[in-house]
Amino acid sequence: SADDAEAVAALVGELGYSTDAGTIRPRLRAASETGKDRVLLAIEDVCPVGLIAIQYTTMLHLKKPTARITTFVVLATFRRQGIGGRLLAAAIEEAQRAGCSAIELTTALGRTEAHAFYKVNGFDVTSLRFYQKICAL
Repeated sequence: SADDAEAVAALVGELGYSTDAGTIRPRLRAASETGKDRVLLAIEDVCPVGLIAIQYTTMLHLKKPTARITTFVVLATFRRQGIGGRLLAAAIEEAQRAGCSAIELTTALGRTEAHAFYKVNGFDVTSLRFYQKICAL
């Protein structure tokens, strides 16, 4: 929820994106209102240590929606403890409940440890992502 904005901002910062709770809070509110977005936190001893955000989207060429992982991170000090795998499993369960036929994600080219994790967890490399910024942020 928007109440988790500070923790979410810290986790997003772990990915190298500079943000703060004031920026994240309205985004969390907006995501909670779409019905097509889910944000899940992993909690260890009352501290948020991981995050996965998924968005359900319709693809014109597919019968069923696709779930897209838009943010996925575990704090560095908590990696290799199964938290990422549990978050991923929870996201897949959420996507199945939403009627999705597949789940996908993008990842930066330099995140080789993440690439290995995704492959071990059943993801295949199927495409390239092309990106063009079209307006100032």
